[in-house]
Amino acid sequence: HLGISDDQKHRQWCKSKNETKQALMKEEQEEMNGWFALWASQMISLVKPGGIVIIESISKPRCEVGDWGGVSKEWWAQAIQEYEWDTQLGIDPTSLEIIDFDPLTQNEYIHDRYNVKLTKRKLIP
Repeated sequence: HLGISDDQKHRQWCKSKNETKQALMKEEQEEMNGWFALWASQMISLVKPGGIVIIESISKPRCEVGDWGGVSKEWWAQAIQEYEWDTQLGIDPTSLEIIDFDPLTQNEYIHDRYNVKLTKRKLIP
């Protein structure tokens, strides 16, 4: 984060028309995307061929929800291509599932969060 811990101030920056603030918020999200890519890549690399990767309780981007921040649901499909999880780590791009939390079980700490499920291709002998 850019050192803005006050959620109210952060929301003001997200909605600002100021180009500098908008550029900083975009930079912050790019850093978050990179962190998620590294984290997910490490988890994917640990999974055996044919195995499943499940990442739970992912927050949407900080400017959308105002909490710690995360990545958009759309980011995952882009990340499979951009970080070559399909060709380098064996993820089947068609296996991507975005799973919303059940609204009945949500509480104030996990609002607006979701889970991701990915499957690694099986090795073909």
